[in-house]
Amino acid sequence: KTRDAAAIISEACDNAPDPDQTPGATFKDIFNFNEEPFSRMLNTALGGDEDELKYRFLKEFYDGNTFINQHVGGGTYNIHNRAIQAFYRDSAKRDVVAWPSDVVNFDSCKINTVMCC
Repeated sequence: KTRDAAAIISEACDNAPDPDQTPGATFKDIFNFNEEPFSRMLNTALGGDEDELKYRFLKEFYDGNTFINQHVGGGTYNIHNRAIQAFYRDSAKRDVVAWPSDVVNFDSCKINTVMCC
């Protein structure tokens, strides 16, 4: 009986379709740049274009150097902590997340793995 069960499982796995690896989310989805304090940051930056400012913010965030990295756990930036938690709960745990190839932070990662800690 054990061999029969193993054969059934093996056959089911062999005939299973390959999982869809199409990304359903990106790491940029963590933040809504139309909300505070991001909108204020983008509106008050002198002489910078909006896409460049978003890129610079995301790079600094991935490096751990933003106001959000420094104030985890509530307070003024609680809404952003909730957004990060929602991204983790909804996208990161249930979907394929696109590799953040548009920032250079992860260029040296040989196994293409990102972990939040």
